[in-house]
Amino acid sequence: MNTFIALICAVSGFFLVHGAWSLVKIYGRGDRRTVQQRLALLKEEGGFGGLPSILRKDAFNKLNWFSTFPSTGSWMKRLDLLFQQAGVSYKPATFISISVLAGVVCFYITSFLLGFLTASLFGLIVLVMPIVWIIRKKASRMEKFQVQLPEGLDLIARSLRAGHTFLNGMRMVAEEFEDPIGIEFGKTLDEINFGVSMEVALEKLVERVDCMDLKFFIICVNIQRETGGNLAEIIANIAHIIRERFKLKGRIQVLSAEGRLSALILILLPFGVVVLFNTMNPGYLQELIDHPLGNKIIAGTLAFMAVGIVVIKKMVAIKV
Repeated sequence: MNTFIALICAVSGFFLVHGAWSLVKIYGRGDRRTVQQRLALLKEEGGFGGLPSILRKDAFNKLNWFSTFPSTGSWMKRLDLLFQQAGVSYKPATFISISVLAGVVCFYITSFLLGFLTASLFGLIVLVMPIVWIIRKKASRMEKFQVQLPEGLDLIARSLRAGHTFLNGMRMVAEEFEDPIGIEFGKTLDEINFGVSMEVALEKLVERVDCMDLKFFIICVNIQRETGGNLAEIIANIAHIIRERFKLKGRIQVLSAEGRLSALILILLPFGVVVLFNTMNPGYLQELIDHPLGNKIIAGTLAFMAVGIVVIKKMVAIKV
């Protein structure tokens, strides 16, 4: 146990020193030094006539030592995409360092107070909570984008009917709407203005935004650019279909409200009964907790409840 605690202390010290040094490197340099480094990089790539890459080479925010480990490139890229979709300014390696450091420190502190197993549980929770927060933030941002998309498509359709180009319509959306649709459309316009083809820029927009309706919109735009047609009418029809789907989804939510409420009651009922019995008769459940067979019964009950929760969630979650 002492050896394990010493190892944990060493790991936590390593993350603490590395994180502090990374913060010093990131925030300790001035704008002048940043400009000099970019000019030097531009000179190495052939000057202004050499057409350097317009995309910033992301080194995971000065913590690219993660990418030196085997088989980390692919999942680090997926994690970086998750952070972009969540609209978080932190880079994955920085966030991982902070999460691991917080989990280790939490385990180290609670191990002296609550024991090894409880400390491990608290450390794991602290380690996983930031990633869960990122996933929920991504889901919330993508849902907001989906709600904004019909209004943005209507604005593009109206601008096309008024005689503007498709890019001007996207620029109106970028200027008139807030995050996320305004920011994402603005990034796409910046890429096009810097020389990226429209098809590639739209594909990158689909990669950054996890929205099926946006994919349909981009596919329709690409087909129209190749075959021709009334793009304003196509975009207006897509916006109408999205709104009708929202209405259908709302009706399904209303009709499934009873099932979702029943599921919530069934999930909370066992815990409520345990709290009630423990309040009325504190020693009633003590034998179930102390006896080895009782522990197995509790573990089996929780496992069956988890399976039931998954099944009920699948039953009431109807995709439209």
